[in-house]
Amino acid sequence: MARRKSTFGGPLDLILSLPWWVNVLLAVVAYFGFRYLAGMQFNLPKNLGWVSGLAVKQFIKGTALVFQYLVPFVFIIGAIGSSSTGRRTPFDMTNERREPWKGIPEGDFSSAPREPSLPDVDTRKWSLQLIQALEWARFEEVCAAYFEQLGFRTRRSSGGPDGGIDIHLFLNQDTTAGAIVQCKAWRRWRVGVDEIRAFFGVMTAEKIAEGIFITSSSFSDDAKKFADGKNIHLIDGPELLSKIKQLTLAQEDGLLKLATQGDFTTPSCPSCRIKLKLRQGTTRGNYFWGCSNFPQCRFILQVPKAG
Repeated sequence: MARRKSTFGGPLDLILSLPWWVNVLLAVVAYFGFRYLAGMQFNLPKNLGWVSGLAVKQFIKGTALVFQYLVPFVFIIGAIGSSSTGRRTPFDMTNERREPWKGIPEGDFSSAPREPSLPDVDTRKWSLQLIQALEWARFEEVCAAYFEQLGFRTRRSSGGPDGGIDIHLFLNQDTTAGAIVQCKAWRRWRVGVDEIRAFFGVMTAEKIAEGIFITSSSFSDDAKKFADGKNIHLIDGPELLSKIKQLTLAQEDGLLKLATQGDFTTPSCPSCRIKLKLRQGTTRGNYFWGCSNFPQCRFILQVPKAG
């Protein structure tokens, strides 16, 4: 399972997570703070010399003059961003701060939409519909089991950030993986070139010559073009179904039992490896999957609204 990226990085994520009024307050404090710093008289050590001391003073004053406008501007942008609902990715795995953990009942959510909305799936045989109904953890299990049926030894990531590798493949008694596998249990979105480029970067860093990228959906043309000639094998949903169908009947049935046992559609927490709970947000019609280990684990998976 690939790590999910937030829309912004690092410090800006933190700023956007703050309430809008806190950002406004910080903007005011930053403006007057840097303005005061720009007008201060500094008593620097005499051993710096006159020229060096003057240079240091000018640097501090110049930096403060710039920052008295730049830093407040950043906080104002943060206030605007945090006051709105914000744009979310299809599977946003960031820790929700603005909602939804306060005052949420755990009542009857039988009428709540699932993510994504799933039709009834025939569990008696393999189909593309069944493959796309698998939540990400079960999808990884099925992919690992498929390679084991081919004679590989497998090692899956143990939970948490996987570093871009979901499965290591070993031949015979080799102690070094001969190939790595990345899995994407996506239903509505195609895997783009950014994901394949990142996967190739992992292969290079790990000095792995062969990579296999499997998705239950499909790949963009740019992704296919980038993978060409780089020893990256792309397997989409229809091709995975075809490969499963090429197994022996006993192997195919074994994979089917693994795929469909228990709850195979409710997503799992990537850190705790337990099923998430469907919860209702503070706004009407807003649902999300939350970790059962809350508040120790604050992982959430947003549910796109119907339509």
